[in-house]
Amino acid sequence: MVSLLSIASCHLQAVVAIGDNTTAGVTFDFSIGSAIYNGLNYQMWTTTADDLSSKTETVQKYGISYTPFIAPDNSGGTASLISYPYLTSDAMLTTSVDASIDVTQVVNPLLEKAFTDITLVGANPAVVTDDNRNSIYYLQEVTFNDNAKGLNSDEGISTINKFDFADGQVINAIAGVGSMNLVAARSEGAFGSDNPSRLSFIQLISRTYNGASYSCLQEQASEVVSYDTPVLTAGTADLSVIGDTVALYPSGNGLGMYVGLNVVPGSTGTVADNRAVGLFVATGVNATGDTSGSLTYSSVIDSALVQASTVNTPVSAVYSATPGAGQVAVRNISTTSTSTQLGYLFAARDNGVDGAQSIYAMPMVTMPSTNENFGKIAAFNSVKADFTISGFTYRTQGFTQVLADMDEIDIESLNPAVIARLLVGNGPVPIAAGDGYIDQLTVQGDSVYITIQEAFATGTTPGMFKSDALFDVQGRIQAWTTWQRVAGSQDQMLFAIKNRNSGETMFVSGSASNTIQQTTWNKSADFAQLSTKTNSSLPQNQGGAQGVIAFPSTTRGFSTTDVQVSMVALTGNSNVIIAQTGQLDIGTQTFQILPQSASTSIVLNADKGLAIGSVVTTAFGNDGLNNGQNWLFMGGDNGLSVLSHDDGTGFTYLPNTLAAASLIDGNQTCKTLGNFTFVKKIVNDNNFLYVMTNNGVYRIALASAKFTASNPAALDVVQIVTAAQLNSYAYCLDMLIDDEFMLLGTTAGLYSINLQDGLPGVVTPISIPFGLPAVSKIQTLSTTANPAHFYASSNLYVLSIDFATEQARLNRFTITNGVVTPIEDQLLKGQDYPLLIFDYMSNNMFIDGSFGFATSYKIGKQPATVKYLKPSLSAGYSGRHYSLAYSTADIAIAPALNSIGITGIVRDYASGSLLLAADFGLLADS
Repeated sequence: MVSLLSIASCHLQAVVAIGDNTTAGVTFDFSIGSAIYNGLNYQMWTTTADDLSSKTETVQKYGISYTPFIAPDNSGGTASLISYPYLTSDAMLTTSVDASIDVTQVVNPLLEKAFTDITLVGANPAVVTDDNRNSIYYLQEVTFNDNAKGLNSDEGISTINKFDFADGQVINAIAGVGSMNLVAARSEGAFGSDNPSRLSFIQLISRTYNGASYSCLQEQASEVVSYDTPVLTAGTADLSVIGDTVALYPSGNGLGMYVGLNVVPGSTGTVADNRAVGLFVATGVNATGDTSGSLTYSSVIDSALVQASTVNTPVSAVYSATPGAGQVAVRNISTTSTSTQLGYLFAARDNGVDGAQSIYAMPMVTMPSTNENFGKIAAFNSVKADFTISGFTYRTQGFTQVLADMDEIDIESLNPAVIARLLVGNGPVPIAAGDGYIDQLTVQGDSVYITIQEAFATGTTPGMFKSDALFDVQGRIQAWTTWQRVAGSQDQMLFAIKNRNSGETMFVSGSASNTIQQTTWNKSADFAQLSTKTNSSLPQNQGGAQGVIAFPSTTRGFSTTDVQVSMVALTGNSNVIIAQTGQLDIGTQTFQILPQSASTSIVLNADKGLAIGSVVTTAFGNDGLNNGQNWLFMGGDNGLSVLSHDDGTGFTYLPNTLAAASLIDGNQTCKTLGNFTFVKKIVNDNNFLYVMTNNGVYRIALASAKFTASNPAALDVVQIVTAAQLNSYAYCLDMLIDDEFMLLGTTAGLYSINLQDGLPGVVTPISIPFGLPAVSKIQTLSTTANPAHFYASSNLYVLSIDFATEQARLNRFTITNGVVTPIEDQLLKGQDYPLLIFDYMSNNMFIDGSFGFATSYKIGKQPATVKYLKPSLSAGYSGRHYSLAYSTADIAIAPALNSIGITGIVRDYASGSLLLAADFGLLADS
């Protein structure tokens, strides 16, 4: 269940679903209280939190609704998202006692109702109403006479099964498991406390009435949850408290269900020895023949291990006299199989009182020697790979042994490596301690997503955020990226989900939580003004947008007291657009989206002295001094340019408002530097600007005296390497630099150049397992807020291509303190391999954790393409056959059909929107 809180409205984005309310920007005439996603049918299901007895019957029928995803292309601005009602006026209500069944046609009992929870049993919803919390209603079937899904259709009828617990029972949570079962947490009042509480295991069974078959819910078994439940106490003294929150999530092992609780260790006996465990598994068995059904509890962590340890973990707590210090509340649970084929268990944990909430990732046993260990917390060093070939599967791997050392999941560990791999997002979720908790935790592939419904406040930021896993050589998670906003909205969000087949996001938001929206590729919303400016300043007949670069707020000169800005640059023929996309909200000290307007961006062109032809790259650089100077640099086919004042200075810090305009608010002009040609990329590192041309890489120490309007000092350009030094016929294609460590992609492969001991640098070729000759794109994911800092700990993605055969391959590596090592994406034992063989040309990519995009230019009659890399993309499968068919998808974007090529895709750091630049201009996935 997703709880409903009071929320305030921010600006709206995306396509708004049409429901019972046709008011612009609103879907329903009521508040949504709970939501769930049907991944098989790509539908979000929602229920109302409001009593609708005072509403019209038309509105009441939307009390349970579903909203299917629509296609991702809205470049024409005409996309329509529809929410469909799922309640009819009448219903065939079924009730079953023992082997009997009663079927009666009645006024639909779910009309007018408010709901506390919804789940799916198979593909059909089951709900609990607020006024009758001892019953579960299962909607077996809803038919409409004209098959119009309930929208403007003739009246149909519902078939609904009502299952009742005893009077006085309160259902606290329900969750489906498998295709025919669900688990319900119930109690005589609030769950836990001193109230008798139980978990019930319920099955759908078939009953026949007048020759027709009906599905009915029937309890198979139930078990008590109490202070002395062994899986909660780890064999120590009875608990002091069981809170009223219950989290349920299928374990993936048969009919097992993870159960998360808020528990406090006992305060009797030798209190220092008391423990509490807030996560366990409840496994149901359906009745067969004369054998009764059952429900059994099992631990995710060995009780003896918990007893003997004095550490707090994501799922357990040691007694403490300090309130909260000895308490564990697991409020959200999820699991994933990463792209390296390893299973992980996730828990949203806090101290149950007023502490910050954090998300933790724990290795999960998926290749056990005995099935009873499946889904338990695993030992970090227990990875096993099996190279038995079966169909398209060449390798499977997983954790095999249960946890034997509690230090591996110690959330207060002094070992940085332990915290780095445990703590998702590199820190607590962006909610201030005591302000509340996340509303949803979802994991897709290598990425963790959370939604926050709390309002903006000091330390609290609403919306949807993600963090991506970074892997070591074996494919184990070694660290996480910092929390990054996604979905292009800072609305308070009750629920959000990404479409695994397209990357679009659907979410519930609004001032009354009454709006459903979906992101699409569009030219409207927050980026409308920037898209219009791109079309006018970078027209298609002059090549359009030839570069797109996003700059985070961690860029030097972008953040200080009461200042935090982010920028996006778009480049093209003789023009550069610089736009501010985010700014600090002074009142709450939170980083917020800055919708585009005429004043949020500037255009640099010949009027400002820009004279370097077609510009393809930009960078902000600094002189390396505290409170030193920063400049904007641009590179193109006719040279290198800097934006500076007449005296050569740039800026110390940008202002929080009108940051882009401040770049030209004085006598700043663009000045051409040196005699460079065909500048492909420029990167700032420390106090140097690195300039990559097609023929080599050069370095310039940055100082104001070199950038004056008259009599500038000599640039003192230093040659780092020429392409010819690497290979007689090589050209440079891409470059990354951090801490004087360079990665260089060329037409003759990938190289590292270490400059830490001075010039000349140490050049080392990097072998790309089964890679192709030319490295067209390299990208890193790192643990820092600025992904440009990759030297210490990061993952490297390498796109290699062959122009002659029009082929492309994607490989990945781990980087630790400058050591670049292939991740073991193996098909055959001992042989590293690409993560993906495209079997067609893709010359550019954008990798974003669990998913990404690969793009290509127009080839003959084949139009430019945008290929989505799904979260299901995984090592160990035949890349040419299985991975292409099942883990990639073409994204049809109308303007691309007449495009010469896609320039690139980046993520705006403020809104989290994806920005696609091409010759036809700018599209935002927002």
